[in-house]
Amino acid sequence: MPGFDEIRYSREATVSAFCDYYRFLVDRENKNFLLDTVLGTVHWPESDRGGTHRRNLDNDPSFIEPVYWDDVEEHVPENEIEWRNESPAWAITDFFELLKTQYRNLKWIPINSQQVIDINAYYEASEDGMIPMLQWIFREHGWASEQSGIYRKRECLEAVKTALEEHYPTF
Repeated sequence: MPGFDEIRYSREATVSAFCDYYRFLVDRENKNFLLDTVLGTVHWPESDRGGTHRRNLDNDPSFIEPVYWDDVEEHVPENEIEWRNESPAWAITDFFELLKTQYRNLKWIPINSQQVIDINAYYEASEDGMIPMLQWIFREHGWASEQSGIYRKRECLEAVKTALEEHYPTF
């Protein structure tokens, strides 16, 4: 993981990173990210549950640890120090790689064009089995697997909708 003083991105590299990875993002409840084009980081504020993703570090060896720096007050205005210290930040490319990994591994499961399920969220007892069912549907439709060919998005989301309506109508 690069140190804070090693993170540098040109404007073009920053725009490129956002354009390249934007397609992996969907509308989420915690959609507030703060892009710092000067320091080359993306903050995911604690108040938006961004910090809950830090807990994945122990359970997921592919998790990318946030950037921590001891001398943030030397680089930012005084009125920004508190929120920067309280919200995790990643180098721009690391941040989007983290998001992509969550989707690829089906830890975040899109159920339509507007909603994503976080497998670490709390679900009702009546929803037992829903996560494995959804993960299976995605894999059956070619999700994130080079062996199974091309991901068939439209068919997959239709199958997800049908399965949820049939097995979890109150979800």
